[in-house]
Amino acid sequence: MGRVRDAGNKSYGSVRIAAFASLIDGEIITIGDKDFEWDNNAAVTSGNILVTIGASDAISIANLRDAINTAYPSTLVAYVDPVDTKVLRIEGFDAGALGALAFTTDMAHASNIIAAVAGILAGSSNDENRARAGGVYTVTALDVLAANIMIPTPFSAPVLGSLRVVTSADVPKYFTAKPTISGTRIKIAEQGATALVAGDKITWEAWSAE
Repeated sequence: MGRVRDAGNKSYGSVRIAAFASLIDGEIITIGDKDFEWDNNAAVTSGNILVTIGASDAISIANLRDAINTAYPSTLVAYVDPVDTKVLRIEGFDAGALGALAFTTDMAHASNIIAAVAGILAGSSNDENRARAGGVYTVTALDVLAANIMIPTPFSAPVLGSLRVVTSADVPKYFTAKPTISGTRIKIAEQGATALVAGDKITWEAWSAE
């Protein structure tokens, strides 16, 4: 077990304009403390940032990209999705630097949408220095009889990290049991159609709460 520096994560969100002709002059996308206003007559509400409704979905998205990158030159990065040019991806310029920026819209058409979690850009987390533990647990015949597996961790309130299961022959295995935390332990209760069997190996990872 050792302490690991977690560099934090960037905020992220996305916008999809799939019905540019249905964009309404004056509709707003709010990011942080800035309101980006869709416009078709070169006139927007004072203080808002003009985003021209283009001649296509892709052009409208490109106009929004340019507006965001200009308004937030060292805070956010906006780029057009490389597969779907109707989609604009938005992410923090740096990891862990933003906190929770507002991300809302009043666009009315169902095809013109944003991906937000509770009205904010998702995913942001700050730098942390946390303890990590992990290992390999081999399922026993007793575990199978009990229909329950208890994997000890060194933490009083562990945060579950990754779990990977392979058979005794080291073949990756899918299972339908649900891992949970029970006190200081990782608990895997047998359920569903695909159960663990004796000899299966569980590679586990857990983190301290802080």
